[in-house]
Amino acid sequence: MRAIALATLAACADLQAAPKLSCTQDSTRAYFCIDENGVRSGTGKNMDLRASRLYNGTPQSVSDAGVNLIVSCPTRITVLQDLRGINIGGAKSNATDVLRTLSQWLCDHPKPRPDPKLRQFGPD
Repeated sequence: MRAIALATLAACADLQAAPKLSCTQDSTRAYFCIDENGVRSGTGKNMDLRASRLYNGTPQSVSDAGVNLIVSCPTRITVLQDLRGINIGGAKSNATDVLRTLSQWLCDHPKPRPDPKLRQFGPD
């Protein structure tokens, strides 16, 4: 797998509501993206977490995957959560080039929006 340069895509016509997608590509040429405008951080004991909706597809068509990508920045452990907050997958961020790239972008985001409900291991 290989990461490509940061690509920004507008997914809808309303610019205020439009996600700003940053995408990377794997060896199959599939795209995986996070929403730069929707990066969230945990609060309190979860303040080292970062999250974004995950998008995937092709260069011609990227859509919402219906899951959140969450990374613990100090440990670089990532999880996928469904929209109910239930974990459906996880790995070390260096397991693939795609995870490494997306996790780095999430952890380097300069102004994540605080989200007191963000948890790495599902709802309390």
